[in-house]
Parts: sequence; structure tokens; C-alpha cells
Amino acid sequence: MQRFFGRRYFLDLGLLIPILIALILPATSCHDDKNKKTAEVEAHFDINTFNHKADSLLTEIQHKNIHFVVEKSVNDSDQNMVSFHFSPGKGNLIARFNIYQDYYSDPNKCNEAFMKLVKAGTEFDSDMDISGLTYTNDFVFKTRDHIYWINTPCYYADFNHDKLKQYFMQSINNLVIEDSLVCWCGGMCRYAQQ
Repeated sequence: MQRFFGRRYFLDLGLLIPILIALILPATSCHDDKNKKTAEVEAHFDINTFNHKADSLLTEIQHKNIHFVVEKSVNDSDQNMVSFHFSPGKGNLIARFNIYQDYYSDPNKCNEAFMKLVKAGTEFDSDMDISGLTYTNDFVFKTRDHIYWINTPCYYADFNHDKLKQYFMQSINNLVIEDSLVCWCGGMCRYAQQ
């Protein structure tokens, strides 16, 4: 489903975020060793711990026992971007969300790509009278050589999105966050240098 607001098109988030990432983040930032990249993904993100906590949150929100099914996919055009799609199954699709992770062998390229996301999220759009990235709940942060992006639909209240963000941060091993970008449903992003 596609809606038009001002100059911007809003697509199903499953399509919008990979398109936005492909347009903003440079494809040349990738390193050459795909096996090393997969090891980096596994070393920094404990998906089982995170998924267990996300299940608990959704069960609390829905007042019934629901479990996320996680699908991991690698972007065909950028072998260094990995997507984690969390789906609670039929009848609960409104609660699905995504985590994206992109690896850069050059920290300068990582910083450059992150600053492009910051600009896209904080730049004022005169047609819409607001700034924003996806106009849903987004938490994007950068380490020395990775960009992580947690995206939840507006179904998640701010405090529930913050809980998922907290659970994700607990599932990452020994990473130092350098910068972050937080966006809320409907627009408005805030950039925070650490």
C-alpha cells in the first residue's frame, strides 16, 4: 500500500527501509571478506537473548503468549548489510519489527554513512512541516565500524520501543556507541553525540 504526503512516499516498511538504506548508505563501504562479516554479526548481536526478551514484551502488550519468528537475510546488493525481521505470525503482523546492521571496514565511511542518515532524519521538510526518517519509531546508532537500526511500527508506544532498544543494547557484546539518532512515530528525530 502506498500513500502520498507532500513530496514523500510512504511504503510498507519492509520495502521502505532497505530502499532508504540503499540510497543513503554508500555501497562501496563494504569490506571484501563475507565470512568475516558474518562472524562480526554473530559476535556482536545475541539474537536468542534479544528474541526471548522481545517475546516477553509482546506477550505483555497482547495479553497472550506470542513468539517472534526471526528471519535473517543478507542484502543482495550490499553483502555487509544484514536484516533481522521479527514477525509474530498471522493475526499479529501489526507488531512485526526490523533490525538492520551494516558493517564498514573503514570507520570514516561508517561515520559518513551515519551522518547521511542523521541529515535525512533531522532535515526539515517544508512540504510536511516536520523532519523524520521513516515516520515510525527508529533508533539508529553507530559504533566504530557498524551502524545498527531498530525500526518498530507506530503500534509500539514510545516506552515499548524504548524497551526493545534497551533489550537490544543488552544483547550486544562490548560495543561502544559513538553517536545515535532517535525518531518517533510521525516524525521528529533527535541526534545525540556520545
